[in-house]
Amino acid sequence: MKKTLFFISLLVFGFSITNANTEDRVVLIPYPNQIEFSKGSFNLSFDTPIEINGVGDKTTINFLINQFKLPKNRSVDFKRSPSIILKIVKSEDLKSYEWYQLEISKKGVYVKANSSKGLLYAISTLNQILFQTRKGGYYQLPYLTIDDDPSYQFRGFMLDASRHMQSVQTVKSILDFMVSIKLNVFHWHLTDDQGWRIESLKYPKLNIIGSYAIRSLDKEINGYYTIKDIHEILDYAQQRNIEVIPEFDVPGHSWSIMNTYPEYRCPHVPYSNAFCAGNDKTLPFIKSLFDEIIEIFHPKYIHIGGDEREKDLWNTCPLCKKKMEELNISDENELQNHFLNEVSKYLHAKNVITIAWAENLEGGIPENQITQSWRLKNEATVAIKMGHQVIVSDNLECYLDYPENEKEKESKPDWMPIMTTKKLYDFDFIPPNLTPEEAKLVLGGECPLWTEVISENQIYFQIKRRIEAHAERSWTKLENKDLDRFMTSYQKLSAYFTNFF
Repeated sequence: MKKTLFFISLLVFGFSITNANTEDRVVLIPYPNQIEFSKGSFNLSFDTPIEINGVGDKTTINFLINQFKLPKNRSVDFKRSPSIILKIVKSEDLKSYEWYQLEISKKGVYVKANSSKGLLYAISTLNQILFQTRKGGYYQLPYLTIDDDPSYQFRGFMLDASRHMQSVQTVKSILDFMVSIKLNVFHWHLTDDQGWRIESLKYPKLNIIGSYAIRSLDKEINGYYTIKDIHEILDYAQQRNIEVIPEFDVPGHSWSIMNTYPEYRCPHVPYSNAFCAGNDKTLPFIKSLFDEIIEIFHPKYIHIGGDEREKDLWNTCPLCKKKMEELNISDENELQNHFLNEVSKYLHAKNVITIAWAENLEGGIPENQITQSWRLKNEATVAIKMGHQVIVSDNLECYLDYPENEKEKESKPDWMPIMTTKKLYDFDFIPPNLTPEEAKLVLGGECPLWTEVISENQIYFQIKRRIEAHAERSWTKLENKDLDRFMTSYQKLSAYFTNFF
């Protein structure tokens, strides 16, 4: 591998102290899968240089350095030996591409990883340590060794931008926060009844009408992200090892589109929020919209929704009934399976993996589609037994718009149950009674934040503590989890996390 060295003075002298109070140890969220403390500590001032070795890409080097939460008034001194070393090493013995090893000793801070992604997570860990160890003009870092990589490859957060739309800066703040707790998937719910949030050059009426489906003076329920906005957010996320998954929800939850193009509704229900599956022009129109989304996002995954279509709408529609007869289909659930199968095949042919909510189990899951469970306890199990990969986001254990306690419930809709931090933390993504091979089909979990009653300035208040708990259950191995330790850690780090917002 080409060797790249880059020095910048972030922190300039380091010296060892051997009488540190080991009872006052730093805490970390998510908790590392291997961590060992030793007696002693290493002090760093604000000017110790950093060496980054093996990255090769100067843009990535600069980005990694800028991730350190350190004072900005730095001077450069190339004469001193580096006290923070970050290095990429390649070996078949190493773990995932997100693996890192962090050692603090009398020699300073030494990090090695399998990729720049691992280095990024090591910096996230180190930032939490720095927050807790500042002593005025220097940091007193405890001697420790961490060997860490995630339990799950999919560690997600979903943000609903249709019900309430967030600014580009807020989305960036969320992405920075996600990195700080090692979440790596941003599921972006961009279309729903309340608004279409993607700039469309093909169908500008979607932005003139659909993006303002519920007219109000409230700017958060009006508008859309320009293509420039989206590209800015995509670039920001990519640097932070965050996969952005856009969602275009079909065939239901589409009132903003139906309000713009009512000709795609079932003719017998002129105010429905679902596409008419019997209209021969519906699928070509939807595919054209997906083409534009692919052109804007270039995604690995697209979420195609598939949830909460109005029941009996298609069973009573003359066009849909005719379509069912043509396809020899007995009911609307099978028709939805056919409908989404056509969408999935079209997207798969364009090298895009599809994800859909678990309603599709009722009519059969399209081939090679990932299922996202959310309603019923056995949804994930059923999908796994059918051989499909699963993302777990059961609403009673994962939904962050639900109140956390009785006091919060007073200001929430009556139908919302309480979802405590303990319930979320204790929830295991792996359903019971699976074989080891079946358990591998669980990619990980996601916490959705639906924003019907949540405005932009309420986001962190709504998700705090529970989203950090979700990060720990997604990263930390089951045998290393401890709710009491987590709650203590959160109290010590709560001010750190709040600063992202």
